[in-house]
Amino acid sequence: MLAQDPQALENSYLYNYEHPRFGTLKAVGPVASFSKTGSVLQGPAPGEPGQHTQTILANAGFTAEEIAHLRANKVVS
Repeated sequence: MLAQDPQALENSYLYNYEHPRFGTLKAVGPVASFSKTGSVLQGPAPGEPGQHTQTILANAGFTAEEIAHLRANKVVS
């Protein structure tokens, strides 16, 4: 089992993260590492539809009012 494999543990292939619905979970992280480009774990896949919509749209330059308008018109969840 990977969760008990000495090499996987030594190389930090596994990590724990907090899932909003299921609590603390263990997952496999990046198994390759490169000296000039790091691997970034941004978190688990969305657990609920629309969970990351606000952040993604804000990062894309939408204002809070524009996002509210999109939600009100059921363009996004």
